Amino acid sequence: MKITRRQLRRLINEELDKESSNSINKWTDIYPLLVKKGSIKDGDNVIIIDGPRQRLYVVNNSENNVAFSTKVSTGKKGFGNTDNSGKTSTGLMYVSNIVGIGGPKNAVYIGKSLTKPVITIDTNKPSPIPGHAAEVLTRILVLKGHERKNKNVHGRSIYIHGTNLEYTLGSARSGGCVRVSNNGIIKLADSIVSAGDNVYVYPGGSSDSMFDSPSWTDEIGRLGEIPKQKAKELYRAIPKQKAKELYHRAIDESDNNEDLDSDEDIGTVDGVPSTPSEIEDVLVNYPIEKNA
Repeated sequence: MKITRRQLRRLINEELDKESSNSINKWTDIYPLLVKKGSIKDGDNVIIIDGPRQRLYVVNNSENNVAFSTKVSTGKKGFGNTDNSGKTSTGLMYVSNIVGIGGPKNAVYIGKSLTKPVITIDTNKPSPIPGHAAEVLTRILVLKGHERKNKNVHGRSIYIHGTNLEYTLGSARSGGCVRVSNNGIIKLADSIVSAGDNVYVYPGGSSDSMFDSPSWTDEIGRLGEIPKQKAKELYRAIPKQKAKELYHRAIDESDNNEDLDSDEDIGTVDGVPSTPSEIEDVLVNYPIEKNA
């Protein structure tokens, strides 16, 4: 039986992919493995998204020195590279472009461009667009894939970006993108990350697939739903998994834009304080960022 070069190359690549996935048991394995494979040089910046812990790390050597770290929110539907799946892409990618450097904080981007007029939305406020909670704000790290499995990440419009739902950070709540706080994305885009820097999204494995014990009681206290001490008492009284389900249900309900006060200023239109209806009048002219 004759084997072609293309078939041989495919088999080798498949084995390399298996070796890579089998060698990663926690996020600290990633940088040394990339150096060993020759994918990066020791000393390069790598953005590592740790799915199990919902954190972003900027690592710059094989000793896993962390130059920057922050909470994130990845896809509510999990991790995967299939088109239209709502999942966060996995594996080795790179930052192909940085959008918004030096631009206004909390500004809305649609299709990687500022709206006209420029809209800003206060963080921790749902989008005023009916049926849609999340927007792409402040800065965007545009991604392209290094691996065959994630070559479609750019076409899927999976970004790292700021969000109007900062209270969801630390849990998997996005439409597929990687949400970061607006202060965090400014630091990343304006002073830490450069175009060409590598990104690795680690979804977790069987030995490291659970989230940390939830800090959801702090989040509920911050949302003002119930006093923080009472939240902790309730948490201790119910099973952990049920507690997580209740917390995420509360997050879903709190994202409902029907609760917005129509007379309350929730952002700006070209710098002028504006109500939800005034902002909606601009945003309805644009398509929804489904993965935000």
